Amino acid sequence: MIKNRSALLGAAFLMATSAIGPGFLTQTATFTQTLFASFGFVILLSILLDIGAQLNIWRIVAVSEKKAQDIANAVLPGAGYFLAVLIVMGGLAFNIGNVGGAGLGLNILTGLPAETGGDYQWCDCCWYFLV
Repeated sequence: MIKNRSALLGAAFLMATSAIGPGFLTQTATFTQTLFASFGFVILLSILLDIGAQLNIWRIVAVSEKKAQDIANAVLPGAGYFLAVLIVMGGLAFNIGNVGGAGLGLNILTGLPAETGGDYQWCDCCWYFLV
């Protein structure tokens, strides 16, 4: 039970932190500056749709006590592998955006070129994962 709880807690923290990367914050600031208050409704709608989708997915995963890939394979053979590939590609794209956003943030804070800031953040992230 404790191992299952730690896996669920890790997944919950991963889901929570996936929406607050520097790329997301940079894009939100840019669009808010451009579109002003009309963008607020889009953000609210996006949050509500995200909450609904996540609650539904987590409800199905929790009730079945299976991994999402296993559920997808049970529904349509081979879909679990396709889902795993989509998750990996999405995570890669999302993290590339986060490194780019961190580079832009360092550009604003220190005046470094955005590419140099992105390279620095990439090395910094690799260091954190290796240590």
